[in-house]
Amino acid sequence: LSLDVEGTEYEIMESLFQNGQDARVSVLSLETSYVDAPTFQNSWLEMNYMMKRNGYTLHKTIKEDDIYIQNGLTI
Repeated sequence: LSLDVEGTEYEIMESLFQNGQDARVSVLSLETSYVDAPTFQNSWLEMNYMMKRNGYTLHKTIKEDDIYIQNGLTI
């Protein structure tokens, strides 16, 4: 899953996790260049913590995208 929605990545992922949606995908690419911008209310640290809490590990960062993999997945 690749999510590039100009700063609302946190809210979208939070909504999927909170509403009990099956958001389980093996690999997620989330643009995080807007996460720490003053117009948005969530920091990169909050995004990373939310992803960890929901079973994902930060694998690497490629330019503006953070790549998360589902825990237990080997690449």
